[in-house]
Amino acid sequence: MEYTLPDQFNEIQPLAEEWAFADEAARNHKRRASSMAEIQGFYDAMRPQMDSAMTYLNGFKLADTPEEAKTVLYLALMFMEVSTAVEMYQEVDVPESFPAERYNILSPSADHFMTAG
Repeated sequence: MEYTLPDQFNEIQPLAEEWAFADEAARNHKRRASSMAEIQGFYDAMRPQMDSAMTYLNGFKLADTPEEAKTVLYLALMFMEVSTAVEMYQEVDVPESFPAERYNILSPSADHFMTAG
């Protein structure tokens, strides 16, 4: 899938193909399959953009989110997925917890909430 970001987010466009996922399970898998260096690189690139991303996304009702804004949302959700690995654990996975394979993420994709009414 090709992801396009609004012009104001051109700086993070290179992240979209690899890190933008609507599905929570896919975001979780990406975090666990990535190295800590990859996660740190994504985090470092996204962190300065998060205030702008949140301000931009707050301009839309979830059900009316345009396609290019969805990519911003997916990247913001991915940022939240990796933030605890960077800020708290400095590890890809949660230390001293159940193996990730034991969890079954049942949450619908972000797109579900954009079409639910």
